Amino acid sequence: MNPPAFYEVAPFLRADDFFIVRHGWVWEAIVRLRERNEEIDYVTLIEELRQQNRLEEIGGAAYITYLINHTPSSIYTETYGRIVERAALRRRLLNAASAIAQLAHEESADIYEVIDRSEAALFAATERSLGRPDSPLSTALAEAWQLLDRSVELQQEGRTVGVPTGLADVDRLLGGLQKSDLVIIAGRPGMGKTSLLLTIALNAARAGAHVGIWSGEMSRAQLAQRLLAMDTRISTRQQRDGDFDERDWALYTEAQARLAKLPIRIDDTPGITPTALRMVARRWFQEHRLDLLVVDYLGLMDSGLKIENKTVQMTQISLMAKRLARELNVPVLAAAQLNREIEKRANKKPLMSDLRDSGSLEQDADVLAFLYQESDTASNQVDVVIAKHRNGELGTIPVFFNRELTQFANLRKNPVDLKPFNMASSFAATSAKD
Repeated sequence: MNPPAFYEVAPFLRADDFFIVRHGWVWEAIVRLRERNEEIDYVTLIEELRQQNRLEEIGGAAYITYLINHTPSSIYTETYGRIVERAALRRRLLNAASAIAQLAHEESADIYEVIDRSEAALFAATERSLGRPDSPLSTALAEAWQLLDRSVELQQEGRTVGVPTGLADVDRLLGGLQKSDLVIIAGRPGMGKTSLLLTIALNAARAGAHVGIWSGEMSRAQLAQRLLAMDTRISTRQQRDGDFDERDWALYTEAQARLAKLPIRIDDTPGITPTALRMVARRWFQEHRLDLLVVDYLGLMDSGLKIENKTVQMTQISLMAKRLARELNVPVLAAAQLNREIEKRANKKPLMSDLRDSGSLEQDADVLAFLYQESDTASNQVDVVIAKHRNGELGTIPVFFNRELTQFANLRKNPVDLKPFNMASSFAATSAKD
């Protein structure tokens, strides 16, 4: 009736959205015609269905005539398409609910596997969220102007545009951690990847950012000990051994009360899957707010794939992390390991090719930073090497690493002023709320 109307529904409508199978076949035939740049009309559609041996199955040419005659108007094509899409989503949710109910009745199955498979079923049902309309360039330009205006305002107030890391030179180079960015911190064992992640998490929370942390390496109690060490300067060894004097007890008690007020949430589920982490992050986002998600570390996640190829698994995990950053519109800060081959080289300065089990990390990351230290490990200086910065410049930033307190700090005497962090003006991730 109106071939150009195809473009109003093509971005979101799929053949399996149609409840009546033969209507899905008709839609597939229309899509194939357009993919070959052929005209869409009564004659070409019938011929395409005949070539696919489906014309008689749908009721012949007479049924196409019936569909045309019973369509009120082509003016509301997108509205009609959205009705089909919403109905399909409801059916998928009902199917997922049925599958979850069946899983719940399998008493012989491990309960955590049941939860994981249930979350996967729900995710599969909602993965194709309701389509987001495109927009003219003028709309994108207006949004860019608003971002610039906000950046100028923050700069005048002495605040970073993104989530502050608390490391002055890092914030200067990156402008803080930017929304929707995947930031990868990689390094050899002992370089302090976890310490850097927790340092940034604590500094961001002190500045008012709501932080979510997933750790597959340490329990939440161990994470709390590290945060307490950073705050009180009482080492984790002293906490472990109970080596406290009267002053330490006072500092420790005050820090407990102070840190408890910080907007930090922790999940220490071992071997979490990307689907499960996505559900956790969405819950944090919707119920408590989320400005920064910290993942320690990607290699300890379970991809959920029933294959042993670690490279394929890491590719899936990396892709999930980037999609999650985009979906929630928050920075995802994650640690990653390097290949053992680096230990065999005379020059152990990391390269992008050293990323363990995956080249997809290099591809998906918006910011890729390596932690590097010369052979003299007695030194407290560690370099943060920004090897990839999708939207900015590269650089090497020396920082101070207190190994006893597992804490990073500014090397130069210019500590960043952690002014209140306010995401209210830009706290919008519609896709997560829909």
